[in-house]
Amino acid sequence: MQSKYKPGENWDGWLRDKGPLKSIQHWVANDEQILLVEPLVPSLPGHKQHLLEVSEKFSSYRWVMQETETPRQGTLCALVLGGGSPDFRKKITHDLQNSAHEVIDGSDPGQRARFVEQVKEIGRSSSILH
Repeated sequence: MQSKYKPGENWDGWLRDKGPLKSIQHWVANDEQILLVEPLVPSLPGHKQHLLEVSEKFSSYRWVMQETETPRQGTLCALVLGGGSPDFRKKITHDLQNSAHEVIDGSDPGQRARFVEQVKEIGRSSSILH
């Protein structure tokens, strides 16, 4: 997992010149696919604003990915860390249902294990180091 995916700079310039896309907090990629990950911490101050920002960022990426013909595949993943009220945790899933490809509940052992395995699998099959 690497920090700060910057469109046009990382992963051989994928999504270069596709509009004003903001950076994504974490990413892992191999030759064919990239997993773009934004962590959400429901217990931190400003968590509602951060959710809105992630939703807008993912919506922009999702639109660009749908409009871009490329053999490469991108997946937008929100990783919801522990804490916060149950109602707000449900709101995260609801608010990201149309923009994120995946919403992972990091406090759920099964979901967390599948996410970690997904990251490892993509990383193991990577021949790129960017």
